[in-house]
Amino acid sequence: MHGARVIGDLSQQDFLISEDGSKQTITHFSQDSLPLSVVLLIDRGGCIDPYGTEVQRAANEALRRLKETDEIAVMTYQDNVELIQEFTRDRNQIENALARIPKKDEWADHCLNKAFAKAADYMVSAGNPVGRRVIIAITGITKNFDCGHGPSGKAAR
Repeated sequence: MHGARVIGDLSQQDFLISEDGSKQTITHFSQDSLPLSVVLLIDRGGCIDPYGTEVQRAANEALRRLKETDEIAVMTYQDNVELIQEFTRDRNQIENALARIPKKDEWADHCLNKAFAKAADYMVSAGNPVGRRVIIAITGITKNFDCGHGPSGKAAR
């Protein structure tokens, strides 16, 4: 998606839905304004360092686009998962947490099963009880879902 961008302020009239060539009626349309609870997972494992200057800049830029009512937590993972910053709406705390993330661990793994399971468990403590929940993972490895001493990849998904 070269040049992809977010488009806001769309209405029901901006969409046409058809099934097998027949126009369908849109019966429900909304733009959720409920607050977000975001867990940002950052990979620190193995031979890659996805948390370089560009990733840090992009993470900060994306987080600046969130609403004031949205809360963010920062976690890192490799063989184990570490909570760097609890849920907060304070963007300065988030920026400081992103700056404190340790560099990669050369001998560690990329335990996605543990990362997603811990992030989902932590999401229960979100301050937005009726809000939307999002887990964002920054990683270079997407297939290692079964590190030992954790839930199965299937359970984590």
